[in-house]
Amino acid sequence: MANYDIDGFIGQVGAKGFARGNLFTVYVDIAQLDQSWVSGTSITTADLAMQAQSVELPTKALLTKEIFTQNIPNPIGYNLQYSDLTINFLLDNNTDRMTIWGFFNTWMNRIVNPYNTYVGYKRDYSCPIYVSTIGTGKNVPKSPDHSFGANKDTHHKSVAVKFVDCFPKTLGQASLDYSNAEVIKFPVTFAIRHFEDVKIDTDLKQMGSRSGVIGSAT
Repeated sequence: MANYDIDGFIGQVGAKGFARGNLFTVYVDIAQLDQSWVSGTSITTADLAMQAQSVELPTKALLTKEIFTQNIPNPIGYNLQYSDLTINFLLDNNTDRMTIWGFFNTWMNRIVNPYNTYVGYKRDYSCPIYVSTIGTGKNVPKSPDHSFGANKDTHHKSVAVKFVDCFPKTLGQASLDYSNAEVIKFPVTFAIRHFEDVKIDTDLKQMGSRSGVIGSAT
């Protein structure tokens, strides 16, 4: 039973702590993209991870309908709806090769060619994106490698979210101003099919393969 006093609060914080907004990582798995153009750039997953300044996690909403029983409305859920994923990036000053901004610009051009309006295949231009809040400690990796991304090593992640079939939908504004000497920032909005908690939601995939109604005993 919870102890609602200062000692109980201190004990709760000491046992679990709170997630910090500045302790997070972004892993854009560009190895899953069509490598005919990705391999020719100078951008890596580490570049994207280190230059991601902030993330706005999308909303997840349950679509409902009202079923009337004796004129009393009873809402039931029938589907899920996800908003877009927005990541704000810092623009690098790479004058020899492609910058982060140029990478996303090229990625969007590979989805819809601006010169002949050729549309690519989604399997070639979409990839998973992983966003994780991370704890502190000696076991936390020091670099944005696969332990922050596609593998199942989640013990140092408070929240580990996998966004499925992502691709850049909007390359946001980058403000240039003579009176501003700060680093240039720009947002990228990604379309997603859905997202899942890689620590928990994998159990639902097995339920989805059964015959019968999800959650039923048959």
